[in-house]
Order: sequence, then C-alpha cells, then structure tokens
Amino acid sequence: MAKVADKYLQVDPWAVIEEGFDPLRNRTSESIFSVANEYMGVRGYAEEGYRGDSLPGSYFNGLHEQLEIGNHYKGMIRSLRYMVNAVDWLHTRLTVDGEQLDLARCRIADYSRRLNFRTGTYRREFIWLLGSGKKLRLTFTRLVSMTDSHLGLQQVVLEPLNFSGDVEICTGLDFGCIHEERGQGMWRSLRSGVQDGVTAMMAGTLNTGNKLFSGFVLQSS
Repeated sequence: MAKVADKYLQVDPWAVIEEGFDPLRNRTSESIFSVANEYMGVRGYAEEGYRGDSLPGSYFNGLHEQLEIGNHYKGMIRSLRYMVNAVDWLHTRLTVDGEQLDLARCRIADYSRRLNFRTGTYRREFIWLLGSGKKLRLTFTRLVSMTDSHLGLQQVVLEPLNFSGDVEICTGLDFGCIHEERGQGMWRSLRSGVQDGVTAMMAGTLNTGNKLFSGFVLQSS
C-alpha cells in the first residue's frame, strides 16, 4: 500500500504553526508545542482547561515517584522510578455571562498556535463565540526562562470585539493533576498562602517525599 504524506502543521524556518483546532490531534500538538529549559518543561495544554482528550503536564528535573513491584525472579528490578506531572502553574479559568471557556464545548473561530524558536515563546490565539452573541479574542503566551531556570511566564490578552463588559478570571496553582498511568494524584499539599501579593504553595510527592515550591505574582493592565 502506498504511503501518503499528511501535512498538518505549517513550518517556517523559525516556527511551528497550527492553524485550526483538531481535537483528534490535540495530544500530539500538546507534545509538539511544549516549552522547556532543561530544568522545567510544560506541555502545550490549554491553560483554561479542556474536557476533551488532553494530557496536562508540567515537569521538573529530579522530581520523581517510586512504585514497588516486588521481586518475582532473580535479577529483576524491584521498583520503578518515574517522572511525575507537577504543579499546573498556568491554571487560568475564564467565564463570561456564566459561560466558562472550554474548547471541548465552546464555539471558536480563527484558532492558531505558534512555537517561535527565535524567542522561545508559545502563543495560542482564537476568537471565542459566546452563546450570547458576544465575541472575545484571546491570546495566550508562555515561556520558560533560559537565564533563570526556575522562572516561567504567562501572558493572557483579552480583546472584546463587539461588547463592553466583565470577564471573570480565576488563576491559581494546581497540584491535583492526575497521573495518567497511575490513575491518581501524586502530590500532597504541605503549605499554601498569600503574602505581599505573592501566591505560593508547597507540596510533596506521596512516596519519595520530593518537595516542590511554586509561587506566582499576578499583574494586570
């Protein structure tokens, strides 16, 4: 049987581009549009949450879990160690007129995302067509710093196209991501709080006790 090339992504010398949203290709696109700096990395999942087929994940070097598998035969390993998906530091939920943004349920137009190799930025943009008839253009941009390996940045731009009104935005840190293979969360919350404009949280892995501290500052204009 002859093989046929199926070109889905657009490529230029310094970027990978996706035009249009395909739920069947979403997981693959999440992998392709990942950003990382050798210490921390994050898949290209939707910040606003997505109830379709998705694998949210942020990962940090040296953070792992352990699974005891017993010793059934001589020479076989007794335990497995594996990386775990960590804090969702991009957690952003948007609601307009009681309708929450979710690409699995909402109508959208002009969807695109781009991974720019010159700047190291990942940008995703589209127009949200609300049930009320309102139109809201959204642009999400993220990067992880190459000069400060512990720093991740996120920008969310909202542009109402045919209305003036309120948008409810909920941001936070979420250690509740489910490990797909294990079917459970891998973190235990140890401490959290807000002080001097900084929201922070510390959690530890269930078995190995690896600890991760995450915090963020929110700015608006």
